[in-house]
Amino acid sequence: VIQAELLMLGDECKNAANLFRKSWDRLGGNATVRMYWADSMACAGQHRAALSAYDEMLQYAAKYPHALFSRAMVRFRIGQSEPARSDLRRITQEDPKATWAQMMRAVFAMNEGHHLEDAEKDLRQAIKETDDDPTPALALGAGLLAQGRDADAVDALKIAHKYDAHEIRSGLMLAV
Repeated sequence: VIQAELLMLGDECKNAANLFRKSWDRLGGNATVRMYWADSMACAGQHRAALSAYDEMLQYAAKYPHALFSRAMVRFRIGQSEPARSDLRRITQEDPKATWAQMMRAVFAMNEGHHLEDAEKDLRQAIKETDDDPTPALALGAGLLAQGRDADAVDALKIAHKYDAHEIRSGLMLAV
């Protein structure tokens, strides 16, 4: 299992998935192994298999944020944006403090170029609730830059840089 995790970290996803699958005989009841297998399959581009595995995990544990979040990411990757946003809405309804789900829903909307006002509102809310995480401010800054709202983007990126002075992406975007 550890070897499979290391392969997955090294982007050797198909090999990782094979090792996770081989370990099912001994650890098949371990939900973590099955989730890592599904994550590896998604990383390897085997989206249907990953979605089936996430669906199976959600049948056994309806409130499993890892499975819901991963399923949302795969759904978005294959163009099922509304079901992806639905999964993220479900996460935020079940756990209002799951600001990463709120942030990803906003990022999905910004990537698609619609619901921009809602996305901005969600990201600004996430910034307020996570005063130690630069990610929501970084996402907002990138989205505002893409919209041509440079002054607003600079303000958001300064917040990201303030939250983590060593976070290189905000510094690079500020340099642009």
